[in-house]
Amino acid sequence: MIKKWKTILCVLLSIVFVILFLFVKYNNNEHVGQELNTELFERIDQYENGLIKEIDFSRLVNFSWDTLYIFEPYSSCNQIVKVLKSTSFWLECKFTGIESLEYKSLFVFTKNKKVVQYSLHEVSITNSDFTSTLNKNEYSFQEAIFILDEGRMIWVGSEP
Repeated sequence: MIKKWKTILCVLLSIVFVILFLFVKYNNNEHVGQELNTELFERIDQYENGLIKEIDFSRLVNFSWDTLYIFEPYSSCNQIVKVLKSTSFWLECKFTGIESLEYKSLFVFTKNKKVVQYSLHEVSITNSDFTSTLNKNEYSFQEAIFILDEGRMIWVGSEP
């Protein structure tokens, strides 16, 4: 009987340890989007509301990255990790809630194919939403410049 209780206690302590580990890991995670430069999301808001015509991601973030991925609302975490080629991002993706968020886009910055930062951003409903306008979701450091023309068409890099 005592042996059974010791086993149950060990299992419960193990579960508590795992929960505490996950809580600490994901609350202190270096990838948490709150660490993104706040100017970035202010600029995205200005861009989506037509207040500025260009947004250059390479100038707005204060960390090193080589590729930006932008995923639209309801994106599947399975599909996201497939695009990123990083199964280790799956759990973090699940914690973002992107799969069930109607008006949020997920921005993922990578360096050498490893996620270095990510964050959710509110999608503009009434104005241009470049997550669904463009036919791709992967942008190199050099091409992550979005230009909004007079007709509210969005171009990457430069207007044709």
